[in-house]
Amino acid sequence: MTETDTDVIVVGGGPAGLSAALFARKNGLDTVVFDADGTWMHKAHISSS
Repeated sequence: MTETDTDVIVVGGGPAGLSAALFARKNGLDTVVFDADGTWMHKAHISSS
């Protein structure tokens, strides 16, 4: 298991979860999204720039 420091953990990769993750990232917070769904639908890369 790998240990990672992060500011925000979002549980759920649906529209609300990704919106929350994007908002957090745009405000400079390190953000991780966990989603139980194994598909790539609703997945996004949130860049640091």
